[in-house]
Amino acid sequence: MVYCLVLEEQFFEFPEAVEYLHVSYISEAEASLYEILVHTEAALEQMRDSGSVIILGPELTQLLNCAKMYPPAWVLALEAASTGTQKAEDLESILIGNLRKHLAGQHFAPYFLAKAMSTHDDVIQGLYYWIIEHNPKTAEVNFVSGDYQSVWAKADLFNLPRHALDKVRRDPV
Repeated sequence: MVYCLVLEEQFFEFPEAVEYLHVSYISEAEASLYEILVHTEAALEQMRDSGSVIILGPELTQLLNCAKMYPPAWVLALEAASTGTQKAEDLESILIGNLRKHLAGQHFAPYFLAKAMSTHDDVIQGLYYWIIEHNPKTAEVNFVSGDYQSVWAKADLFNLPRHALDKVRRDPV
């Protein structure tokens, strides 16, 4: 498995010899991140030659695979890549830097797992979700969904210890 960016300003159709999964849309770069399994070298070359696809290197692929085991790193790195004006060509280095930062700093990070107490939209009762931010003004938390997206939901959907919420508190501006 490798990852690629597909630039949105051009239409692109994956070759038949490629299995793909859309992972995330990076709005500022107008690019989508895909996890791909390429069955032939010809298909890989077709993608590289298309002008619409950037095949990501082995370092970023390894970091993304590691971030699957620590979803806050995944979500926060992709959010950072989606802010500001980014060129698709610069995304690889931006993602590498942010993933390294979040993976290396995970033992100092305030993020925690919380059990869902009811089912609603992206939340399934009984499952645990990473809580990465709390907005006390709106009584909402930002959590990592099962498909590695950053989602805001009402805090009362989760069993949230007060001391843990204080660590991820976002003070309203």
